[in-house]
Amino acid sequence: MGLGFGRLVDVDDLWLAGHGGTAAPAVRVVGFRAGVEVQRSAWLGLGAESQRVALGFAGIDRVEFQITGVVGRAGWIALDDLRFAPHGQPNAAVVVDFEDLSFRTTLSGSRYRGLDWETGRGFRLPIDDSDVIHAPINPSRDDGDPVAEENSVPGMTAGLTPTPVTVWENFVGPMRGDPGAGFIPPDSCGAVGPDHYLSIVNTNLSAFTKTTGARVLNVSLNSFFGSTGTTGDPRAVWDPHAGRFIVLATTFSGGSLIYIGVSRTADPTGAWFKFNFNTAQGTDAGKWPDYPTLGVDARGIYTSAYMVGTGSLMTIWAIDKAPLVAPAPSLGTITAFRSLTWEGAIQPCVTYGDPGAEWFVSRASSTSLRLRRVNPPLTAPTQQSVALITVPSHSSPPLAPALGSSPGLNPIDTRPMNAVFRNGSVWTIHGVSSGGRAACRWYELDVSPTVLVQNGTITDPLWHYYFGSIAVDAAGNVGLGFSGSHAGVYASTFVTGRHATDPSGTNAPPIMTKAGEGAINHVDGSGRNRFGDYSHINVDPVDDLGFWTIQEYGGTSNNWKTWIARFGYETVLYGDGLAGTTGVPTLATTARPKINSTVTLRMGNSVGAATGCVLVIGVATSAVPILGGTLLVAPMITEGVALPSPSGTIGIPYPNSPALVGQPVYYQTVQIDAGAAQGLSFSRGLEVRADSR
Repeated sequence: MGLGFGRLVDVDDLWLAGHGGTAAPAVRVVGFRAGVEVQRSAWLGLGAESQRVALGFAGIDRVEFQITGVVGRAGWIALDDLRFAPHGQPNAAVVVDFEDLSFRTTLSGSRYRGLDWETGRGFRLPIDDSDVIHAPINPSRDDGDPVAEENSVPGMTAGLTPTPVTVWENFVGPMRGDPGAGFIPPDSCGAVGPDHYLSIVNTNLSAFTKTTGARVLNVSLNSFFGSTGTTGDPRAVWDPHAGRFIVLATTFSGGSLIYIGVSRTADPTGAWFKFNFNTAQGTDAGKWPDYPTLGVDARGIYTSAYMVGTGSLMTIWAIDKAPLVAPAPSLGTITAFRSLTWEGAIQPCVTYGDPGAEWFVSRASSTSLRLRRVNPPLTAPTQQSVALITVPSHSSPPLAPALGSSPGLNPIDTRPMNAVFRNGSVWTIHGVSSGGRAACRWYELDVSPTVLVQNGTITDPLWHYYFGSIAVDAAGNVGLGFSGSHAGVYASTFVTGRHATDPSGTNAPPIMTKAGEGAINHVDGSGRNRFGDYSHINVDPVDDLGFWTIQEYGGTSNNWKTWIARFGYETVLYGDGLAGTTGVPTLATTARPKINSTVTLRMGNSVGAATGCVLVIGVATSAVPILGGTLLVAPMITEGVALPSPSGTIGIPYPNSPALVGQPVYYQTVQIDAGAAQGLSFSRGLEVRADSR
């Protein structure tokens, strides 16, 4: 049963016992604010003797008593001495002791003591014993207009095949059961730095070495921030300007605080500068933030949230970064821009370069995205809505079926998941419906002029894809990470991308990085099977080319897990080869290329027997017709190779020179093959860009 207070209150304690011949064996108390669960007690075993239950619920407007059933699926509890006070006014506490009531007085449906005494709902809904974080709040319930879309294979456009990414490293990330990580869903987020990958989930912070995947930091968010209650809705970004990690979280347990940490160096296991600020000020007084976002540019740190209790209004905060990254860090100016129209999520960009202001993107309607900017100086910034950009019509993604999950996994709505600014464009991604399935749609928006440059949809005739994230590297290549499933498989993790030279609006077919291991069934009180609520991806700052992403997948025993993957376009095939006896000869590296190492090339044999081969190496491309084929490399070095069948390898030493990091080197093989048009077969060109580690 539920009990409404009609206003925000702080509930201190109460007394409970089992009652009568059908006494409930156990009870827990759940606190709500504006219809959203924000606090809950542990399960309490009940007996005939009344016992005090210390709750300490702050800033709630309703409590719900949930019980485990007995024979006949009914149970009774005795309630006494309910102590509560108006929120933030402990000296005004009152105690409801029921001394003025006569025997068998019915309270259900009454307004006794000015409270709303509800009728219990019985056992119609399952009770999830997990700590389920409330779903993102959508006060407008705008799901967009129904849209009919093509059931196309992602990235496949009229004979054009977009360039596939290569996945280099994979390892398991945080999972349910890690310190602090007992909550559902994880809200998977993370960022990569020079030597570490930093992950942040509900409610755990971990760091892993990039070279081995070894975990070197594993701590609850409460321990990290020194916070109380439930600290979640976490975010993390890498600041490409200051070379620092930035993390953010908020509290669900009666607070209106946003917590932020800035690493003192590029090492997340070292010192951090941490602070928090109260969001419930000005017109947001008495409200609390939901679904905070996180972005950074050369001057500031930015976040935005829906302020629950304001109706349908949002707030942006701009935080002056200079004092935070000073040798003796301190908190500087925090500026709030309040009472902005609800648009799901206002995503600040992770900004590369300096466009002169910080850009934000949000979904204004089913056919438009809004661009905003916050202008410096950060000691007195200004905010402006710059443009509404027309985009293809879309609607919210449907539930995503997954093996053993009932109902389907909830992909929430059409709010943007993250945003990046690079080379004059804002890039973002969100969930949509495509052919009746959940899909991820991405956009490139030019800021001058403010127009849609291109968009694409990651969709499939069978698979549902959801909770996508997007990043862009120094060469203009796009990396995309997301989860996916269909009725025959558990929720799994995926990546894809688009090379800068690919046709506009296309992306390569997805590559699965981790197959799901088990079903997810975490149904909240509103009947939603909770998964998500987002993921993240960013570019490796070492070479500014490789992408690192973190995604959720289904683990065993109804537990969530996360998977961290590195992928990218360090090696890319280009041009057209010329077939020999068995086809066009293949050419690839056997591992991610790095300086101060030997890069091994595997050369496929097109003859089917040992033959002579020439490996052509250069630092520029070419397009010279020769003997029926095309020489795709401007030759600097040629190496004769006796090539066995079906393939052979050759080692190419890369010196320990930082100047080589990210710089292209081109390769092509030419083989003696009587089955070729003029006796020579040609591989496609192979572009290789080395990393430093």
